[in-house]
Amino acid sequence: MATRIKQLVSHLSGSDMSAELWQDVPLAPPDSIFKLTAAYKADAFKDKVNLGVGAYRDDNNKPWATAILLNDETLDHEYLPITGLAEYTAAAAKLILGPGSPAIKEDRVVSVQTISGTGANHLGALFLSRFYKFNGPPKVYLSNPTWANHHAIFRNVGIEPVDYAYYDPKTIGLDFEGFLAALRDAPERSVFLLHACAHNPTGVDPTQEQWKAIAEVIAAKKHYSFFDCAYQGFASGDLDKDAWAVRHFVERGLPLLVCQVSWETTD
Repeated sequence: MATRIKQLVSHLSGSDMSAELWQDVPLAPPDSIFKLTAAYKADAFKDKVNLGVGAYRDDNNKPWATAILLNDETLDHEYLPITGLAEYTAAAAKLILGPGSPAIKEDRVVSVQTISGTGANHLGALFLSRFYKFNGPPKVYLSNPTWANHHAIFRNVGIEPVDYAYYDPKTIGLDFEGFLAALRDAPERSVFLLHACAHNPTGVDPTQEQWKAIAEVIAAKKHYSFFDCAYQGFASGDLDKDAWAVRHFVERGLPLLVCQVSWETTD
């Protein structure tokens, strides 16, 4: 019996069968950020600087990581619940919404722990694809430009990306009027992906007054806001200031979804 099992395993894992099964799978497009990191590592120039992946580094250009106390008996080392570690998700909600947020106090916040920011975006997109009542074919409005993965994440769950005006290369700033026009022209109840702070890849963010105007149009058109908050604390160095847009939308009573990265590191 054991010999027969080995024969089956050998047959199923044979190179010919594998090649036949997967020969039509297309190659995924290369990730420009990781390609840049590979070029950075290969560069022998001693004064090089890596401006690719957004992550903290120490003075020796090493990843910044905090120690994890594996022997801490107060930590739960069992499998986590499906929605994640409750203490962690509660702390994350306070980080983005503020500890005194009425939304938290009134139990109007639902948090789910995911694997990385990409995982959060995927789960959020998947949730909308399953349960949001789109006004027509499922679409999501993405800033032009945006993080490249946004397009693939939404397409993979059947939501078609549509660009909206955001960056003006002539002023090296925000195309505010174009942004507002896109919000006004989109059908009611459209989904708009918004960068909470440190817009990726331009670094150009609306001012607080501009965010107020954006919120006004979103409220009038009954749009749904999908916030990607990957860099809270990176934009201004102030966690509260970088969360201002999200908190303003919550205070306005606007429904929204937030993909939040609480920390990042890389090596």
